[in-house]
Amino acid sequence: IFAISKIPPFCYYQYIFVISSISFQGKKRNISIKPTVHFFAHLLVYNFHLRIFYCKIKSIKILGRLQMGELVLVIDDSGLNLRVAMNILKEHFEVACANSGMAGFDVMKKRIPDLILLDYHMPQMDGFEFIEKLREVDEYKDIPIIMLTADNDRDTEVRGFQAGVMDFITKPFVDEIMLQRVGRILELSRLQKNLE
Repeated sequence: IFAISKIPPFCYYQYIFVISSISFQGKKRNISIKPTVHFFAHLLVYNFHLRIFYCKIKSIKILGRLQMGELVLVIDDSGLNLRVAMNILKEHFEVACANSGMAGFDVMKKRIPDLILLDYHMPQMDGFEFIEKLREVDEYKDIPIIMLTADNDRDTEVRGFQAGVMDFITKPFVDEIMLQRVGRILELSRLQKNLE
């Protein structure tokens, strides 16, 4: 069944389908099915595993807004790195990009990300300076961070872990490694929130 609606996206809906003239224990009865369908687009595709003789949509009711997906904020002064990271992550997460630390803070004013991928080497404000400022704000201080770096420098990793960085991803990015590490840190963050 295909249903097209002009109701705004990011909502979830209850569709009540009335099926008439179905034989049930030897008697004809009307049966109502009330599936709750979650989707982000205007186009709904719902498959029924019943033999339907006659079907019509009786009513549509907006129940509320669907929770948005997890947001990953990527901060890197390289436009190429931002595009590569976006292409890797966009099929699995919501992604926002910023080309500097200050631009990253501007993004966070609109929506707090669930995870930050942070470049170490940036002009004006490097990754560690960004972390220091981030930890000064109560709303942001618990956001998990994965640091992006082209270095395999042990001192950088030690300093990063001391600053609260949860993991590192080296450049050039490898799709599977980025997805695995991002997914793992987000899962740990969800578990931590559930414990709290």
